Amino acid sequence: MKFIDVKQITEFKTKKMYVQLPVKSLLRQLDLKKEVVLTMLNQLEKLEDGKNFFRIDSILPTGVQMRFHSKPLETLAKTNKFYQTFLDCATNRQGIFRCNIITLAEKLGVKPYHVPKLLYGL
Repeated sequence: MKFIDVKQITEFKTKKMYVQLPVKSLLRQLDLKKEVVLTMLNQLEKLEDGKNFFRIDSILPTGVQMRFHSKPLETLAKTNKFYQTFLDCATNRQGIFRCNIITLAEKLGVKPYHVPKLLYGL
């Protein structure tokens, strides 16, 4: 596990930061159940006196996986910004394109929890 002192990084003072938690490995390292960790995060989110260290927007998958059947991704990318961005950050393994959801959201200029809505709209 790696720790970063956010106070030392000046860019974080004016910018929101999305953090992706690897839940399975975190649970293994802490030897806790998922419900316990989520309860702890929920309690930290609701501190008194207006102190907020973080906010849990939602629980998202860590990545997006897509397979293309009728048209290749390269063809779709020529006419659609989402597909072009996905092509830029995805890796292809045996016809399945995989991309980190945080990276994709960053490149699209949207919040991470908007990515599933974009996918449903395709």
